[in-house]
Amino acid sequence: MAYTYSGVVVKNSETLRLKKGETSYDVSVKGTFNISGSAEVTKVMDGGKAYVFAGGTATDLTVSNGGYAAFQGNSTADNVTVKNGGEVQVKGNSTAKNLTIASGGIAKVVAATASIETASVKGRLNISGSAAGKTKVLNGGSAYVFENGEATNLIVSSGGYAALQGSSTADKATVKNGGEIQVKENSTATILTIDSGGIAKVVDATASVASATVAGTMNVHGKVTTSATVKEGGMVTLFKGGSATGANILAGGTETVKAGATDSNATVAGSLDVYGEADGATVKAGGVLTLRKDAKVKSATVGSGGTLKVVNAGSLSGTTTLKAGGELLLTGTGAGAAAFKNDAAAKISFDVSGIKTGAKAMLTANTQRDLGGAVSVVTKKAQQLGSYKLASKYEFKQESISIKLGDNALGSVKVNGSSMSKNGMTYSVSSEDGVTSLNLELKKSSKIYMGKSSSQETLTGTTNSDIFYGGAGADIIKGRNGRDVAVYDSNAWGKDTINATDGTMTILMIGMKKDVDYTTSLSGSTMTITKTKNGDKNSITINGWSADTHNIQYNSSLAKFTQYIPLASTATPAQTEVVQNVVFKAAKLASS
Repeated sequence: MAYTYSGVVVKNSETLRLKKGETSYDVSVKGTFNISGSAEVTKVMDGGKAYVFAGGTATDLTVSNGGYAAFQGNSTADNVTVKNGGEVQVKGNSTAKNLTIASGGIAKVVAATASIETASVKGRLNISGSAAGKTKVLNGGSAYVFENGEATNLIVSSGGYAALQGSSTADKATVKNGGEIQVKENSTATILTIDSGGIAKVVDATASVASATVAGTMNVHGKVTTSATVKEGGMVTLFKGGSATGANILAGGTETVKAGATDSNATVAGSLDVYGEADGATVKAGGVLTLRKDAKVKSATVGSGGTLKVVNAGSLSGTTTLKAGGELLLTGTGAGAAAFKNDAAAKISFDVSGIKTGAKAMLTANTQRDLGGAVSVVTKKAQQLGSYKLASKYEFKQESISIKLGDNALGSVKVNGSSMSKNGMTYSVSSEDGVTSLNLELKKSSKIYMGKSSSQETLTGTTNSDIFYGGAGADIIKGRNGRDVAVYDSNAWGKDTINATDGTMTILMIGMKKDVDYTTSLSGSTMTITKTKNGDKNSITINGWSADTHNIQYNSSLAKFTQYIPLASTATPAQTEVVQNVVFKAAKLASS
């Protein structure tokens, strides 16, 4: 093919005009190149400028450091590369196809009627017009969609960044692992996909996302107007002023609603954690809707295998529906509720393991109501003794209340019925003045287990709450299921071993202080207490140590205990009870 110009170098201060109908090939531009014809393989550099006018075309155009190119009118360009220090502007009704922006390069789609089709961005791309095809923002690259700009099929890869500003829109945007997109001001992302490791931020209250699929992270200060599918590993957080409608939270997905944010009509098979407000949520099998302090949940429906968890002082309004196999789990105090619509096979669980005795009721109604479903109470091994207010102004329809130790069922008791004794504890449930309470007391052993000589002895307790005093021998102490106490004073130490327990074990040190009279060291699940005073090497080895079931308490003196040591097993029941009261109080297991 015969070209009008071929192999030409346009020097600084020179101008080459390629007229309509003329062609060029391999033109290097350091001056000015005006293109109204057809230009192939054009290199613009070192202060050079190329202008493609209406009707003109440029193919294989490269703009290097200090170079500038502009497409105007109805011009077109294909295979455009912008290198470090170069700049391209797409104006008027012009179109640039297959645009590559290297690190340090800049491309600007200036006019609302201008467009690009397919771009790869490692530098910077400003869009005030239209970006169609696929725009890939790669590591180190950034794309900004300004007022009235539109981007379709925007892909933000690892290390890439994109921002929607003004009243711009993005359709079918995807954020890959390590990429980030921000939706600001009045902008909208219509269909947004966030892969695992990707981040999307809806920054302003007036910004919105119509529909999103989230396997990464999406932080929302604005609105999700239609739906958000939160996949396994995906995390959506609604901040103050943020809202979401129709979220579908799949297994392993999480949505958090902060104070001042609102969620509506979510379907939950994963986790919906509410500090603000949630209305009309449906909890499916495996799903957990958690109500935090001061949160409000309205008209929730909990299906079989789903859980509505009320942590502390939240509010349930409207009608809360618990279907067969659905669970209401209360773990804190002060929750308020309006009406319940419960299937008889629904589950109501009061988990008292994290609250203290004497606190206000866990669930409160404003008027007297019935509470249907199977009711259970969950405790822990080191549960504080005393009374726990379960419900105020609620009457349990089922008289029998199941008692659990963690996940293990201990048995059941009836409201205002006889108590149940298990694992050194006595459990009873009472109802008085509209308040139903769980009561926990120690079930004490009928004797105190004392070593009788300086030789090795094995002291084995019962399933009740026992007291052990090994004395001077190298004794082996075997507690069982109860709330046991092993007592040591400065005059009675051996090289004792305390075996692992299925209950709890308190080590009560009489008249001794840590780091003065004894030291402690923990290796794995073995605690060693070593006597340091008087130069002896006596120690206590405690196997199966756990902070949940073991502790060390200090008391200055226990005269009433030591005065009965010589009596050993000959102490009367009355004397034994006196000692028990003193020891259990000193061990902080009883108030009197």
